[in-house]
Formats: sequence, structure tokens, C-alpha cells
Amino acid sequence: GWGGVNEGGKATSSAERLESYMAHYQADSVVGIDVKGLLDTLPSRYTGLDGVATWRDPEAVKGREVFSGTAALVLGAADDFIVDEEGVAETALFLLGHGVAPDQEPEIERPVSALDDKTDGNINPNPAFYEFLQDTPHDVMLGAQWKVSAERVLLWLDSCV
Repeated sequence: GWGGVNEGGKATSSAERLESYMAHYQADSVVGIDVKGLLDTLPSRYTGLDGVATWRDPEAVKGREVFSGTAALVLGAADDFIVDEEGVAETALFLLGHGVAPDQEPEIERPVSALDDKTDGNINPNPAFYEFLQDTPHDVMLGAQWKVSAERVLLWLDSCV
């Protein structure tokens, strides 16, 4: 159960224990991300004039192979209020050497769909260059749709072996 022992060795009730846990959770929740401070580091000093990582393997093929053959998956979250589509596209460009599908104009105007009927309409097993997970917040693994992001990563990992 939730009962326990306090510092004095006395038994505590479930309500007292829960109150103690909640106080710890509340204290931990005040820590945040300094998004404004992050802006000072953008664009990356490792980005060439074309927006591609300067340490990227120039011989990379298939749009996913970077770092001398190591694969990369770039995902965005459709309900992300911290990293917008432009940021996801720039990340794809930085890591993959491109941020849009070959048949699209360089300036993409809509997110690449992450929907596919093979996976209950939630994820696409073969992403274009970056994709968005629908109905998903910035912290994709902490939201209600965490299984969608977990399945997407597993599907991608399976495609790498």
C-alpha cells in the first residue's frame, strides 16, 4: 500500500504519504527549459551556408544516412508549441541534407503527414524526410499519444536493421 514510515520511525498513513509525494512532484515541476537562452545558440555553428551539418557525410544516400552511415529519424509533433514546423524542417536539413520531399518546392507549406492505414492511421512506416505525429505535444513520450511515438520509433528502428 501507500503506507510507510516517517523519519522518526513512525508509521504514516496513505494520505500523509501521498501528500509527501505530491509535494516532491510539485517542487520538481517548477524546473523549465530556457527557450530564450536556446535562441542564442541558433543557428548552430556547425551549419554550412546551405543549412546542412558541416560534419555530415557528403556521400550519404537514401536521405537518412548521416554520420558515415548512421541513420536518423526526424519527427515533429503537430501540437508542439515550442518547436514549430520550420524548426523541424531545419533539423531535417541539418541532419539529413534536406528538409522537404524531392517533388516539393524548397519552401514546404504543410507538414509531411504521419498518417498511414498500415498502422491504424497513426504512423507512416516510410517517412519522407521529416514527419509530424498527429495529436501529439512537444513531449511526445509524456502525452496521451505516447504509444504512437513509441510505435513510430520502433518501426523506424526495425527498418534500420
